Amino acid sequence: CASHEVRHYLGFNRCPRPAGPRGLSTGWAKASRDQERSIGFPKAPATRRPPSPSSSCTDRYGSMQQQHRHAASPATPPAPDDDDEESHKGWGKGNDVDISRLIYQSRSAVDMLDIVGEHVDHLTGPQMVTVLHRMAKLSKDGRSPIPTASLYSSSPSPSSSSSSSSSSSSSSSSSSSASPRSLNSTHLHTWDRVLERLGDRVEALPTWSIGAVMWAFGRLSSVPPRLRDRLHSTLSHLFVPTSSSSSSSSSSSSPRAGAGVSEGRAKPAGYTMKPSHMTNVLWGAARLRMALGSPLERAMQQAAIDTMESFESQSIANSLWAFANMRTEMTSDYLGAVLSRIQGLTRMEPRHASNMLWALATLRIKPPAAVASHLIDLLLHKYSSSSPSSSSSSSSFSPSSSSNDAMTDTRGGLPDTTSLSSHPTQRFQVLSNSLWAIATLQLHPSDTTGASSTPSPSSFASYRAHIEKSLLAMSSSSVGIPSSHYYPPKCAQEVSNTIWGMARLQWRLGHGVGKALETHVSTSCTQRTMKPQAVSNILWGFAVVLHRPQPSTLKVLSEKARAVAGNMTSQCISNVLWGLSKIQYAPPPDLLHALDERLGHVTEDLTTQELSNVLLAHVRLKLTTQNLRGLVDKVGRVSGQFNAQEITNVCWSLTKLVRHDGEVGSASSRVYEGLQPVVEAWAAGQRGEGLTAKGTALALWSLATHGSKTASRTCLHALESRVPEVASDFNAQEASYVLWALARLTVSPRSPALAPLQQAIIAIQNDDASDPRDHDQQHSPSQPARLPATAARRARLAPREASSAVWALAVLRAEPVEGIRPALERAFVERAALASAAAGRGSGDSGASGGEVDVGLRAAEREGGQAGLGHSIVITLWSFALLSWQPNPSSSSPPSSEAVAEAASSAPPSGFEPAMHQLTRPLAHALSPKAIATLLWASVGLGLRAMGDPAILGAASDALERSADEIHGDGDRLAPGDVANIAYAFARFHHQPSGKTWLGAARHLNRHGSESGGVGVPPSKVASIMNSLAVLRVSPEDAPELFDSLEDAFVERVSSASVRDILRVANAMAAIGLHSERMVEAIKREATARIQEGRPDGEGDGGGVNNKNGGGSEEESIDQLKLVVLGIDNAWTTDDSGSDYPRLETSPAASGYIAAQG
Repeated sequence: CASHEVRHYLGFNRCPRPAGPRGLSTGWAKASRDQERSIGFPKAPATRRPPSPSSSCTDRYGSMQQQHRHAASPATPPAPDDDDEESHKGWGKGNDVDISRLIYQSRSAVDMLDIVGEHVDHLTGPQMVTVLHRMAKLSKDGRSPIPTASLYSSSPSPSSSSSSSSSSSSSSSSSSSASPRSLNSTHLHTWDRVLERLGDRVEALPTWSIGAVMWAFGRLSSVPPRLRDRLHSTLSHLFVPTSSSSSSSSSSSSPRAGAGVSEGRAKPAGYTMKPSHMTNVLWGAARLRMALGSPLERAMQQAAIDTMESFESQSIANSLWAFANMRTEMTSDYLGAVLSRIQGLTRMEPRHASNMLWALATLRIKPPAAVASHLIDLLLHKYSSSSPSSSSSSSSFSPSSSSNDAMTDTRGGLPDTTSLSSHPTQRFQVLSNSLWAIATLQLHPSDTTGASSTPSPSSFASYRAHIEKSLLAMSSSSVGIPSSHYYPPKCAQEVSNTIWGMARLQWRLGHGVGKALETHVSTSCTQRTMKPQAVSNILWGFAVVLHRPQPSTLKVLSEKARAVAGNMTSQCISNVLWGLSKIQYAPPPDLLHALDERLGHVTEDLTTQELSNVLLAHVRLKLTTQNLRGLVDKVGRVSGQFNAQEITNVCWSLTKLVRHDGEVGSASSRVYEGLQPVVEAWAAGQRGEGLTAKGTALALWSLATHGSKTASRTCLHALESRVPEVASDFNAQEASYVLWALARLTVSPRSPALAPLQQAIIAIQNDDASDPRDHDQQHSPSQPARLPATAARRARLAPREASSAVWALAVLRAEPVEGIRPALERAFVERAALASAAAGRGSGDSGASGGEVDVGLRAAEREGGQAGLGHSIVITLWSFALLSWQPNPSSSSPPSSEAVAEAASSAPPSGFEPAMHQLTRPLAHALSPKAIATLLWASVGLGLRAMGDPAILGAASDALERSADEIHGDGDRLAPGDVANIAYAFARFHHQPSGKTWLGAARHLNRHGSESGGVGVPPSKVASIMNSLAVLRVSPEDAPELFDSLEDAFVERVSSASVRDILRVANAMAAIGLHSERMVEAIKREATARIQEGRPDGEGDGGGVNNKNGGGSEEESIDQLKLVVLGIDNAWTTDDSGSDYPRLETSPAASGYIAAQG
């Protein structure tokens, strides 16, 4: 017992364990404050005296110490001076023991230096190590309690305000209860003397104390230069073999070849150093940024190999951490031994596993899949119950076997709440470091990488679930885990690394996890030490994981970004702007001004990727900054340095910027023309592997938007040839936009790119793995984590994309591939099904999942809201009509009110026509008059009887009335053909509008008359409107303004009317009973002139209507003109029985005349 007590007095019981640096734990097990102060030595009673110097235990201890020194010293250590010999003689004296006891019991640097001051010239080597170690223990957060600037200074003058303090033990004891005192010049001089004497005797210290010295200086973050050199020399003597090394054989096995120790030669003394001591040396060197040199590093690695079986998890973690901070190149033998030892460990604190992963990631060493899975499992305490529990130092890490079983059973899902509550304290730093490491090394299970290089999916899924549940626990205890078991982050970098890691792993955050992270972000932004990189990484990470923070969080982030904008690098500015643009948050004016000002200083430092991202952000957020012109100009200077993705993104940005007024727009157009040869080179495969599918789509879209006049034909040909090569990789949006671009650039209908594009769309729509909600699926922390979607899981076409594709096919008159029409129809059927599910949920129908419906509707927002969906419906029906793609025949009669009510219900549509009707009905009033005119025309042409819904036709009436009073845009300006189409649809669907509707139609026609500066209304449109009025039995008294407009328009341009137009107008006049002397006189005059001249055709109305009277012969046309003249002269009436459209030829008088004349 006496010997044990003496060893504790002198501090030789064990090597002090290192405390971790800020930002990285070293595994120093947490002890109580009393245990930390006493360093494990039992407090003796007040009446107990230290052992006598003559006691046998003290003699045995002195003999043991001398043997240890001789065995651990270098081959030829320098001889100690006389003072050192004198000091060593008194190691066992009671007075020395009292000094060591008082050093360890001191609670401040002042108290300790008071004790040491009187005996500084008589301290032994181990006692000086004890002083240094205690000074390091008194440091807080890595800050030394004594100024390091005075190290080895020249005799500082005493402070006038401070007096020398007593160094007796009695004064030290009384100082513990007094108020804290400050250091004076005497204390600084004492400290310098301790370091000076320690530097003179460092070569003679035992091997264990070298580790203690390195750890202490590492904790203090400073070492005098001369002592640094001596420490390095001592370490070299301990580990690196020299020519004077003994050649006697060693009892241990010989080292591996190439390790620096020859066969049969004794190993250096450092090879006997314990793993914890060796770890202290490395840890201290890393903290002090001491360059050990390759020979010493390799020798220490070889020494570690020989004793690797004795390394525990803490020693391995600290060693790897040190090598990572020193950027040491590890030998293959050492790395293999470390990884093998890690696999053999079945017990490890989570922070040790986290530090190992962090070190491997810092050194860019990707471990084998088995090792990675093992470390992840150790992070989750998978093997804690199977480990021996005899170690008292790990008593806090002893989950029961039942908790381990529960954890094992939940692999792939979330850990059991009960088992987690029994786990040791989890700090945010552990989660942050491990997540950063896994993301850096891309230890992500996927279908493409395979299990040979990544952890098993079950291990990764359990790890993700544990991360998310821990984040929730750190914010609240609502998940069933006591919040006292978790500690929030200490610095902003931990939060930044966590979000960055999730972004690199492409996680999708649930609402609870995102909200928990926002809480930590808001707290971190209050720290004055938050760096610009942390702010930029947080914004970038939120953008990548598609999480838009709450306005309060964005406000705090914006304020912090503005505060640190002056220190941002070009990469930080790029990430901040790109992140804000991705989450669609326009920066406040003060932040934008600060970023713009800083951007002016770092514009030339922007890399091509950063330049591309900054331009993208300007376009997305519609920013106009002072440096925008400079950014555009720089694009022209570095155009040849862009990679494939960057060049296409820049082209897209410049295309958008062309619309800017002034210098920016003209400069963008000029720079874009210079980029076309670069795009051509990438598309033709002359650079790298060529453009990707997305790059090809963006390049074609940019080329088409600029217009075919400015497009380089060689660039277009290269892109067109690239399309078949990447067509199978297109997603829905890219395939539709490529088709749209090819149509805008008027490629040949036989282009080789059209068929592969249609086949790609068919494959996307028919792929059972595709789902319109896949790309926006959010992970719920209460469900097992899903792996990210692979390339085979692509979202299907949205209505907007389907309309672009079918429009392109219609414009190009391309040959449709079999199956393309059902594939395009499916986009609208699925969209209608989502709307039905949402309506069913709102009415209490539990047959649809509300979460899936909401996510699906958010996915459909790509079509631009209600206005965008309505526009897509109109374009699709117009294209279908142009391509003559008739849907399945529907009922020939207009829908009844019951049918309309049934179609408008929440039942899912069973086909294309019901789907289009269900989608159009609630959007009809949001359509512009021009769009609704086209919709009705196409519906009639396709025979979509369901579109005759009174709600849709009523919206058309309202549009006519509304736009007649005031024109707000081109969509409200109806051409005569639009008015004719609306009237034609009214007639076919038997919809009788009000007189105000016809008044609106008349006003639209008047805007095109010659009196209003127009070119007039074509006779074909007049004939169409009048026939529709005849079918609806609209009399001149019902719509006098409209009939007056039609009369003026026809009389004005009767000379350009075809025979068919004249016949239709005459028929309508007879059916309506219109007696207009002007129209009768105009028809007779024009018909008589043509009969006399033998010229049945008029001048042509340019309206696109057949001007050859249906292709009949000239003789037949002349006979029809004669019939018109006779009919008008004799006031023949029509027999409208059995026909929707009255025909003049069917009247009794006309029939008799025809029979009489033969």
